[in-house]
Amino acid sequence: MGDASDRQANVALRRVWITRALPGALVTARRVRGQGFEAVVAPLLAVRALGEGPIDLKGIGAIAFTSANGVAAFAVRSPARGLPVFAVGEATAAAARAAGFARVRSADGDVEALATAIAAHGDELDGAVLHPGAAEPAGDLVAQLASLGLEARSMAIYETVPEPVSAGLRAMMPGFHAVLVH
Repeated sequence: MGDASDRQANVALRRVWITRALPGALVTARRVRGQGFEAVVAPLLAVRALGEGPIDLKGIGAIAFTSANGVAAFAVRSPARGLPVFAVGEATAAAARAAGFARVRSADGDVEALATAIAAHGDELDGAVLHPGAAEPAGDLVAQLASLGLEARSMAIYETVPEPVSAGLRAMMPGFHAVLVH
């Protein structure tokens, strides 16, 4: 009997709870499994699209994305792919390229780095910068762009909402090797 409980304890010591929202949690789970751990995908947040119908791009000269979630939500609501795109980092830039945007620049940083990167190309823009993003963004890109003399607009196109923790997951909690919080 000791062998079975020892094996069960060893599995629990290799179990990692991934709290990241879908679909990103699945990417993280593959990486965790690749490291020899058991991945338990149970997001604490869900990403939900906001709004319906096409996005009005009249007067817009560029799009600024601060997350892959913003790219995905925008891509569903707009077929436009011709505007230049500025992305906060390479993962977001890769998501924009995968969505069909051809002119994508990555700031490889945070919201401040993104604002600086956009301002460096401000003379090339033919209109305002649109920031389609979260309902509650982590930073204020529009204010930063305004402080740099650029016209910008934000548009909430997705939100993150809490997901309840299931009773089954609660029962597993003492047995996690690690919890990845995103």
